[in-house]
Amino acid sequence: MKKLVLALIAAPLLTINTYAALDFVKGANVKEDVPPRLLRNSLRKGAGMIGAARIVISKDAKIPPRFQKKFDELKLSGETVPTVGEASPDVIFIKGF
Repeated sequence: MKKLVLALIAAPLLTINTYAALDFVKGANVKEDVPPRLLRNSLRKGAGMIGAARIVISKDAKIPPRFQKKFDELKLSGETVPTVGEASPDVIFIKGF
């Protein structure tokens, strides 16, 4: 019983740490508020933009396989997906996952 209670207490803490693990920089011209949880959920859905700001991933970042699979599926259907490139003031730049 104690193990179950501890597991229920620890589960939310572990999910918070996974959201905090996303390393990103919001460009100076990006007006939207970009919390890590919103950004991670957008990446899971394969969204290439948050509001009017594009999402750009560093060429040195290792994209998790489940994200890459979703990006490839959406790219084939003509959707806007995050791109690999350089940081600029108009983008949300992801340094690492």
